[in-house]
Order: sequence, then structure tokens, then C-alpha cells
Amino acid sequence: MDLPSRTAARSVPDPRGAETAEQYVGLLRGLRAWSGLTFRQLEKRAVTNGDVLPYSTIHAALARPRLPREELLTAYLRACGCTPQEVAIWVDVRRRLTVTTAGERPLGGPRPGDDTGRPAPGRRTAAPPRRGLGRAWANLLGRRWPATVAGLVLVLGTAGGAARSPEARPSAPEADLLTSDRCPALIALGEYGQCAQRLQESLQQRGLKLPADASFGPYTRMRVTAFQVLTGLPPTGMGDGPTKTALLSRGAATATWPKARIARRLNEVFGSSGGEAMVLAKCLSLGDPLWIAGPDRQGVRRWGLFQFTDLELLRLRAGPAQALDPEWNIQAAHGVWQRTGDFSHWSCESPNDAFGLLRPSGT
Repeated sequence: MDLPSRTAARSVPDPRGAETAEQYVGLLRGLRAWSGLTFRQLEKRAVTNGDVLPYSTIHAALARPRLPREELLTAYLRACGCTPQEVAIWVDVRRRLTVTTAGERPLGGPRPGDDTGRPAPGRRTAAPPRRGLGRAWANLLGRRWPATVAGLVLVLGTAGGAARSPEARPSAPEADLLTSDRCPALIALGEYGQCAQRLQESLQQRGLKLPADASFGPYTRMRVTAFQVLTGLPPTGMGDGPTKTALLSRGAATATWPKARIARRLNEVFGSSGGEAMVLAKCLSLGDPLWIAGPDRQGVRRWGLFQFTDLELLRLRAGPAQALDPEWNIQAAHGVWQRTGDFSHWSCESPNDAFGLLRPSGT
């Protein structure tokens, strides 16, 4: 497959010459430079494309000499402005490198090429020969053959009887990784690996949208906090014991509003100012009803579509669960808008300022 003719004209990095994961990731960094976009701008463009690309996640992925997960890679390439044909080329090269260099080792296991002294999975290695072993057995069998045979029969008979004993029980099925002793009791910000990925997958299964990229960054913390609030748990933003248990229970999926419904409701509530309200909501929270920013340096968090602070919620006699309800958040924002006559209560100079850098004015 050839890159489109526009590639040469625009000097798009060509991944086909990459021979290692490190070279491939270096070309991905060059692609971002070619796009001229910041990490936060890439995150915003990904949302427009219908993808999930937290800026903290892609920043971490480009800082490691390992192949990014295909889901994350595709969202990143699309956000950078690659065509479907270019995306296919990058994905093909990644798959080639995965096969030829085993760039994606099982999370938590040894990296390819690591000198761990352990055999590769599925491969048996012969035990080192022991000098004099054959002679010892010959002497033993020559001198004590009857006793030896009798001993072996006794041992084998005992083992067989134990296997057939009605009291023997099959081993219990292995517990979920998330709650096993292979994962830390507290999965928190900065965790990377199989346990963080399993936590992300559990959040996905409960209806929360985020990438399962094995990196516990601010975006994952935000989703964990939202799940905790909606299930009545303390909003610690960490995968503690009660949170893991709740995630693995058979609860209903988290229900929230799609952007089309939010836009329609804003038009109904704000009338002719509905479009302006939607622009503000997109700037403050990307139009995500479960968006939680912070905590900032003062420990303050902001909640929902219009990012009401902890102090504002206290004044409104409400809590985080209400703030994450899009209907409540829209009605509360409408009340502020009616009192002030405009949207001057909020300040959003830089769209998609994702993790607590925005501060509604007057708070």
C-alpha cells in the first residue's frame, strides 16, 4: 500500500522504515509535531471524531519505548489528521513490529529479551544431567529391587486412592484478577499494568467511556470518581476494595445523556441562548455530564456539564451525585444565567482545559 501523494508534499512521517518499537514511537512523536497540535488539542479533536484520547494517556504513551495499544494508536492517528489509508499503514507496521520484535509482552511478565532465566511460555527445557545418576539407580535396583518395587506400588496406590477419594474437591475457580492478591489493594493514580487495565475494563463494562490502555491517569481517576459517586461510595478516585467489589457486581450500566440529547435540552431550557450554553458546556466539560475536574491545589473539584464547584454545591444544598445528573446541572446553570442575565459567571478562555485548571469566576 502506498501513502497518498499528499504525504510527500506534507512530509508526513512514514512508519514503514521502523525496525523497533522505540523507532516507531519516535515517528509517532514526529507525527504530533507535524500536526502542530498540543496534547489537549488532540484530545478535543478525538472527541470530535468520536474517539477517546485523554491527553495524559497519549503523553505517557509517547514517552515510553513500547508500542501503544491499537485502540489508542488509531484514535491518535485520526486526531493528528491521518487519512484512513495512512492509519491502515501505521497499524500494519505496528502489527509487523509486534510479531517480529514481540513488542507487546504480556502485562506484568518479562519483556522479550529479558534475561530472567525463565523459559518462554509453552516451551519445556531439559533438566541438567546429573553425573552418576544412572549408576546409582542401577546399584539401587540391583540390590534392593523387591523393596523398591513394593515401595513404588505403595506410593502410587496411595496417590491413586487419594485422587479417587470422595472427599477430594476440585479447586475453586480463580477469582477475578482485580480482587486477587496479584493486584495491589489500592489501585491509584500512576499505576500501570494489567491491574490498571482490568480496572478500566470493569469501568467500561459498567457503561463508562474510557480507553483500557493499562495506564491509570487523570482520565481514569475521573471515571473511577464518577462511578463511586453514582454508586454511593466515597469519591476517592482510587480503586479500593469497595470500589472493586461494586465494579464486579451485577449492577446496571451507568446511564447518561448523549450529546444530541444535551443540546436539545439546552435549547429547551435556555431558548435562543441554547447554542451559547452548549458552546460553554463543551468548553468546560467537553459536553460530558460525568466530567469531573480536579482536585486542584486547594483540593476543590468541579462537577458535571457546567462544572459546579464543591462550594457552589454546598450553597445549592446539593452533592456530587446531583451535579452529575445532566437535568439538575442544566437547571442549576439556568438559575445562575437568570440571576446574572448572561454567562459571565463562567470563564472558559481555553477549551478543554481538562483537569481542574479552569475556575468559574466568582468562586
